[in-house]
Amino acid sequence: MSRPATVLLTLALALPGRADAQVEAAEDAYSQGVEAFNAGESAKAIALFRRALIGLGEANPLFTSTLYNLGRTALALQKTAPDAVQACEGAAWFGQFLERADRGDARLQGAIADAHAGQAALSRLCAGQRAVEVAPAPPPAQTTTEARSPDHVLAWSLTGGAVAVLGAGVAFNLLARGSLEERDATYKRFQAATNDADAARYEAETRGHEDDASTRATVSYVLLGTGAALAGAATWAWLREPSEPTVAVGLGPAGAAFSVGGRW
Repeated sequence: MSRPATVLLTLALALPGRADAQVEAAEDAYSQGVEAFNAGESAKAIALFRRALIGLGEANPLFTSTLYNLGRTALALQKTAPDAVQACEGAAWFGQFLERADRGDARLQGAIADAHAGQAALSRLCAGQRAVEVAPAPPPAQTTTEARSPDHVLAWSLTGGAVAVLGAGVAFNLLARGSLEERDATYKRFQAATNDADAARYEAETRGHEDDASTRATVSYVLLGTGAALAGAATWAWLREPSEPTVAVGLGPAGAAFSVGGRW
């Protein structure tokens, strides 16, 4: 990435700003996040940018800049502390920035190019790391293979990739559902609040859970779509390859077995 986060900060602060104390606090968190990022404190920066995103509201000019800076910071964190969830969230933040960015604004062309490259890099990290996380540990097995052809490498690879990516998509869908449940619970606390301070805190938490649910749902849909495409490619690979001798596999502890038979 070649353009510093301060570029978007300069552009956004030139536009109209503060409406109330909550927005002012969010804008201060944004500025502190930029300072932390430029100082190399990426973990601190991403926490500040998250806080800013919750309090700004989509109509605030800084909202789009915050999405970009969240994506950049998530990408920077992958170099020191790889994290599958954060990689997927970073790809989604870059995607939301690209949806909102004014492509006719010459000042944003560098940031838009950075976002495209960053989204691609984070998406690869997301898919690869989630594949490792969701793949179940193999059970004790005894395998007997009768002359499996090495030509099946492509088909097996596509099949494994489809299973892993679809599993990641399901995992993120469950995370999104969990965030929605947390949002509903926090909203009930907001309704029951007896003073302004508690009400403001629960309102901010409710928005945060809703944003998390939206981001995780977006990542889930991307992964499920990618997994479906891989599954289609795997089916094509299996069908186009010539038939080979039957592959028999026996799995399970003593006394129990699972067999797969056929001409693959």
